[in-house]
Amino acid sequence: MFGNLPAQEVLTGEFLCDYRRYTEAVYEAAQHAGDFAVIDNLNFRFEMYASAEYVKLLEAQWGSILQE
Repeated sequence: MFGNLPAQEVLTGEFLCDYRRYTEAVYEAAQHAGDFAVIDNLNFRFEMYASAEYVKLLEAQWGSILQE
């Protein structure tokens, strides 16, 4: 459809809604078009939190896996 990655202004909302396959291909091309910063555990720190209900669910699942 496009020889090169088109400018954002070229892609209308109607095109993006009606031509899903092309939209996905354009997104994929944009992802590989330029350099990006590598995110790993050395330069990206975060903490995870979960509700008590979710933690109990995970413990139950992990417990059944460990018992197998």
